[in-house]
Amino acid sequence: FASLSDASATVLNINEEKATDKDIELFMATKFRVSDLEITTNQISQLVVRSQGLFIWSSTLVKYVQSSRNPEHEIQRFLSSAGETSEKPFEVLYRLYDQVIKSAIGREEDTAVIHAILGVILLSAGRRPLSANAIAVFLRHDTRFASETRKSVLNTIRSLNAVLYED
Repeated sequence: FASLSDASATVLNINEEKATDKDIELFMATKFRVSDLEITTNQISQLVVRSQGLFIWSSTLVKYVQSSRNPEHEIQRFLSSAGETSEKPFEVLYRLYDQVIKSAIGREEDTAVIHAILGVILLSAGRRPLSANAIAVFLRHDTRFASETRKSVLNTIRSLNAVLYED
């Protein structure tokens, strides 16, 4: 332990947006370029501002954009609202979650399936997260969703992957 006495520590206040901006910028640039999404440094900088220092916002946005059918359109949509910031902590994150869920509901009949999926997730929240396959099997036992194919349920779950955790 003698060597620990010479160690130094750096205090990082994660509540200061600028402390995380460089990491968020690097993360977004790397993830978007790996997925072959054409995005400029200026566009990434605008999204970093929009994140308000919340890494979880950036991570959720990247997952959402990468899983969308038209990633360039989604980026443009978020850039067009890039000036929207909030004084309330996490409000930008809640708006992003709302957008992800709303976009997953493509058709009116999808609403009931989404509600059922989220209900199963909430009911099992105190335990280990259920896999997408387990949720699909569980929903097939509900007579309201018996006609839903496993593939349909899995596709719906996949459309929510930006806000769901799966092992």
